[in-house]
Amino acid sequence: MFTVGHVALDHLVGVALSRAMGQDLNVPITWTLSLLPDIDFVIPGLQHKGPTHSLIIVLSIFIPILLTLMT
Repeated sequence: MFTVGHVALDHLVGVALSRAMGQDLNVPITWTLSLLPDIDFVIPGLQHKGPTHSLIIVLSIFIPILLTLMT
């Protein structure tokens, strides 16, 4: 997915979740976090669309962050 795809999908999910939780969406932070799966471009030895694009890895990283921000 191109950068625009990462940001667009993140924005749609972020808006839906923020409305469901009654929170304000921090657009700069969510857009920055949406680009993290492409960190594999700068880490030698990682294949693009490898572990950094795994839903399990992403959820294991961001669920604790989300829970921390909600408290």
